Amino acid sequence: MTVRFFSFGKDSMVDTFYAIGLVMQLCQSISLLELLHIYVGIESNHLLPRLLQVKSQFLQT
Repeated sequence: MTVRFFSFGKDSMVDTFYAIGLVMQLCQSISLLELLHIYVGIESNHLLPRLLQVKSQFLQT
């Protein structure tokens, strides 16, 4: 947000949260890969706690 403000000035206030929202959606979508890695066996964690964590991240948005 700070970089956008210094780059675009007051014009950045209009769409800053929209731009950040797209990045956050991408990051949360990538977090689904954690579940896949556990399911396939690449990562040796328990699936249920990680599933609850990812689910809570999606519910907060």
